[in-house]
Amino acid sequence: VKDDDKADDKKGDDAKSDDSEADDTKAAAEPAEDAGSWKQQLSGKQRNNFDDERSALRKQAAHEFHYAKLDGTKQLKEMQGEYARKEGHLVKEYQKLAAKAAKKQQAQGSELTKMPPSMFLAADGGDDA
Repeated sequence: VKDDDKADDKKGDDAKSDDSEADDTKAAAEPAEDAGSWKQQLSGKQRNNFDDERSALRKQAAHEFHYAKLDGTKQLKEMQGEYARKEGHLVKEYQKLAAKAAKKQQAQGSELTKMPPSMFLAADGGDDA
């Protein structure tokens, strides 16, 4: 009876490890993002490009993980690390673009605050009626 229990436990552990590998894959593929706030600084086109590139990378990763898993746990872990780095580089690339956009937006905002009040009236048309 104990041998049967051990066999059942082993099967359960295998199922759990498959689930945890899927979770590990997602965790490795998702570098820390502060709720995507940096993505708000990207243009719509940049955001779409980022999402497309990340999606393609994750699809390729899933394909590679399948074959790496067949080669063993060590190979799978190495592949997960490689794709985590690749996605991390992709995120950093777009975060830099977002930072540039934020600086540009901030500079434009600070130019408005430097304008004398009379310039705001001129821009408004100056009608008080």
